Amino acid sequence: MNTKYGLISLSKLLLEEDPANNKFRGLTKKAYSDLAREQGDESALQQLVDDLLHNLNLTVRTIDFCRDNGIDHYRLNLSLFGLLSDPSFDVSFEDLPKQDTLLESIRNIGRTSITKGVSLSVQPDKFCKIMDDDELVVKNSIKEIEFYSWFLDTIGAQENISAPILLHLNSQPSKDSHDAYCDFVDSFYENYKELSANAQNRLVLKNSDSGSWSAFNLFKYLHVY
Repeated sequence: MNTKYGLISLSKLLLEEDPANNKFRGLTKKAYSDLAREQGDESALQQLVDDLLHNLNLTVRTIDFCRDNGIDHYRLNLSLFGLLSDPSFDVSFEDLPKQDTLLESIRNIGRTSITKGVSLSVQPDKFCKIMDDDELVVKNSIKEIEFYSWFLDTIGAQENISAPILLHLNSQPSKDSHDAYCDFVDSFYENYKELSANAQNRLVLKNSDSGSWSAFNLFKYLHVY
């Protein structure tokens, strides 16, 4: 049996080799606001661009590292996107300067992935919930998933689970009963339909080590959809 290896987020070997250049960079929302207030919006946007370009180039180096070390898959570091992937942040990619340069760097990730034979995926954090009692959480989660899908579209990834967006359900049924599970999944599916076709085609639900959503329950309650 052929064994395939994957790398999650970052390589400690690359980081040890060159800590200054092989670390993902990004501003916090507070740091961005402080910079905008002290030096102006243009300076803050330029810092976002500089960090993003650094992270995009580091992603290419990481894919090269994977191929050189017999690693066939890389799960992208969420720090790659910085504040842009935060749905509560009021700056979008379209607001950034140097968009042509940024797009070329993004597409270079796709070219490198294809030529080096290293597949890619992305996994939002635990706060990304398509099903939640708070409608704002659901709205922001859908927006976040759409951002990742746009990124995968832009790098030229196929619109299927060969370039998946991996997601834990991150919420639990109201109680441990068949009816509660069915109600939860019905609501989840209604929210899922709000995603674009590309995002739907890429979404892969992961089982959890604890809680309601074992591999068995995911199949039992979701396979009918």
